[in-house]
Amino acid sequence: MTCRAFCCESLGTGPEQGEAYRTGHQASKKLTEAAMAIARGDYPDDLAQSAIWVLSNAHDIASMGALDSTAADTLRYAVSRISGQPAPLHTLRYADDQERVCSGRPASIARTIQLSVGVSTILNAVVVDRSGKIVAVLHDHTLLEPGAHSVPLDVQVLDWPTGSYGIHAWTSDRAGVHRMPFTRSQRGGPKRAPQQGRAPRTSRESQNFLGRAGLRGPSCPSHGMLGFAPRLRNPPPPPPKKIEITST
Repeated sequence: MTCRAFCCESLGTGPEQGEAYRTGHQASKKLTEAAMAIARGDYPDDLAQSAIWVLSNAHDIASMGALDSTAADTLRYAVSRISGQPAPLHTLRYADDQERVCSGRPASIARTIQLSVGVSTILNAVVVDRSGKIVAVLHDHTLLEPGAHSVPLDVQVLDWPTGSYGIHAWTSDRAGVHRMPFTRSQRGGPKRAPQQGRAPRTSRESQNFLGRAGLRGPSCPSHGMLGFAPRLRNPPPPPPKKIEITST
């Protein structure tokens, strides 16, 4: 029999040599379900550990990595069902900590979008806070030649104030701004902000939107588009070519 053991207290420290263990007890129903889901597949230890922490320490499910159409998605969907968190559309990384197993401090979120353009196009992407102030620039007049592109959107959020933020991305070849709202929280990490007054967008709706916008979605329809709230609106005036990055 092969036994696998995982940490259930992410903010604690690892055991020291010679440390004695006390008799434990049956885990909670949700942790037991997660353990059974892990046992049904051949998942790497780091993915399994992240899955456990989603249930034991309320970590953001994005710490398991974004949906990527691999076998790992089976575990991500299982943990999504057990935890009640939506399946992850972006990847969250926590900062390293020499004193604890996991710092619980969100360091970055990342996602790659697939863009298909017919003409040379300029891409801009910024992060704004709740007041609308630009706090980070991800792409500043990035030139996209005709064809298909994988565009990374990486946001470094370490030590940002807690609050609501959003990634705003737009291109010169079409009207509209693509938005991905997220919340910077200390314990759970960046989370997608709920859209008030609307039921969750289905995979078919997401694909229909991608088609209208001229974007190519990933092979897994439920990926959507970086979790962007897909709404076509008149874009705000684009920022100047050189943007001053500010922090709060």
